[in-house]
Amino acid sequence: MPTKKGVEGQNQRLALTRRYVQGIDLSGIVEQRRRLEPGNVEVDDLIDAIACLTTAFRVMTNTAFSLPNDQDERNARGLRMEIVA
Repeated sequence: MPTKKGVEGQNQRLALTRRYVQGIDLSGIVEQRRRLEPGNVEVDDLIDAIACLTTAFRVMTNTAFSLPNDQDERNARGLRMEIVA
């Protein structure tokens, strides 16, 4: 996947969230970023926030899944090592 800092990568990441967040596009995010003043937040940070919102929605609606889904790996403190999507 292309870098999240470039337009192609940003559009690809947004496409993954459109099932959950209707009517969102890169131009709208760029416009909102301008309103927040330069230096306060980057476009890819806003896209990351949308991805977090999407994951939270999936967790709350019991449609999220974990990667890897076939093992229960834990770190030295006993915390599960997984990505929830």
